[in-house]
Formats: sequence, structure tokens, C-alpha cells
Amino acid sequence: MTTAEPESKSDALSILSFDEDDNYVMEIIAESVAKIVPSVFPETIQLNGKKSSQFEESHKLNRKSKDQDESKDKSIEPEEQAYNNKDAKEIGATSKDLDATVSIFPVHEMDDDVFEQILDLVDLNLGSYYQKRLGKNWKDEKRDEMEESGLVYVIYTDALTKNIVAFTSVKLVAELAAKVLYLYEIQISSQYQSIGVGSKLISSFHKLATKLNDLVGDAKYKYSTHFSNEGTSLTVFSDNDRALNWYFNLGYTFTDDSPRDKLLRNEKVVKPSFYLLTRPLEQK
Repeated sequence: MTTAEPESKSDALSILSFDEDDNYVMEIIAESVAKIVPSVFPETIQLNGKKSSQFEESHKLNRKSKDQDESKDKSIEPEEQAYNNKDAKEIGATSKDLDATVSIFPVHEMDDDVFEQILDLVDLNLGSYYQKRLGKNWKDEKRDEMEESGLVYVIYTDALTKNIVAFTSVKLVAELAAKVLYLYEIQISSQYQSIGVGSKLISSFHKLATKLNDLVGDAKYKYSTHFSNEGTSLTVFSDNDRALNWYFNLGYTFTDDSPRDKLLRNEKVVKPSFYLLTRPLEQK
């Protein structure tokens, strides 16, 4: 492994300091991280046992076509009739025959329509949590957060419907205690939950943190001196018990500066809005 050389005086300063407010540097770091993502995130994820809504609609049309009388069938063009008479196996009866395929974007390279789709998924999954804390205009603040320089998005789409199955967004961040790879989002569309998609994404996220640490100073990646990190961190709503328990089971613990529950004199427990969790790098 060789060490990257600074291309200019400003590059030299950037290599020495990690400044999240330097949008130029954070964008280049994100581009470098995006190039590494395919080495740890799967290119495709099999959607075992989940029916595709598009398939179901196609199957209904197929059955309707088969129920038509013979004379009407003869009026259909041969190619159309052949399509209507396809067996379910040829179309893909369940998503176990399908894959979710990956797309990787530094946030500054993401198309607006894709961004709106992932924001909609956040709304579907966590909109009630955000509205409870930030009010009905919570999306304005969330949009700003999701557009922060340095973020890298890993998005999986259903190969048949082209709908978003899941996505995650990550960013190298300097926390009070240490620099970490921060998990900004991990969102799974409801029809694809509980089939292992989330487990694959979080496992790949942990591997990415380790991979980045291994590539510190690699000349193939600009500003790779900033890849160093002590592990992974994230924020979770305190009343999102399902997510909280999942993270604890994965080895996450409270950060030193995380808000914590307060026990009042009347023994009532008051929870903060959110917790900050962290996890050390995986041991090889």
C-alpha cells in the first residue's frame, strides 16, 4: 500500500485536518467511499418469498386472458396472446426469483427524483416519530440533514417493479470521543421487512467501517488519510423499541454523551427524544 501525496497546498492542509464544514473535501471523501462500497455491500439481494405487486397484477391479467372465450383470443395478435398465456414461472411467481439491485451515490450526485423517493420511505417508516418531535414541517429539517455533504447512499431497488426496497446512508463523522462511520439512515420498505434485508445492510455497514480503516493512506483513494475510524455510531428514537433492541443485540451501547433516561422522585421514568449508540470496529 502506498500513501497518497497531496496535489496542492490546500490538499496538504485537508489531509492534515478533517473538517466536516469543508463541503469540497467531504464530497471528495464521499466519492472515494462510494468506490469502496461495492467491495462490502452485495450487488444484489435476493427477495426470498415476497410477492411483487407488479407480478400479482400481471398474474391477474394472465388469468383473465385465459378465461376469455376462444373467439376473442383469436382476435388478439399472436405476440400479445403469447404474452398473455405465459406461465407464472416465466413471469416470476414470487420475488424469490427476483433480486434487489444496488445503486451507490454520494449525495451530491443523486438525482432529485431518487432523493424524493427515499425521503418518502423515511416518511412511511418514521414520519410519525419525526412529526411528534418536530411538528408537521419536519421534512424541511430532515431534508437538510439528508443532503449533508459527505453522505453516501446505498439504494436497493426491486428488479421487477423498480420500487425502492431499502436504502442506507453513511458518513465519516468526527464525534467528541473519536471519528466514526455514522449510520444516518437504514430504511426497509414495509413489504420487504423481516426477510433479512436489514441484517445484510447493517452487516455490510460494519464491514465498510473496517474496510475504510484498512485503506487509510491508500493512494487509489483521494483523501484516504481521513478513512481512519474507531467504529460505527447512530441515533435511534428512544421509543422505537424494535430498532433499539435490534441495535443492542448487534453490540451497540450508549455513547458517553448520549441522552439517558431520568428517574423522577415519583419513580416515573422520563425518556429523552433519542439515544446515541456506538459499536467498536469488528475484530478480524
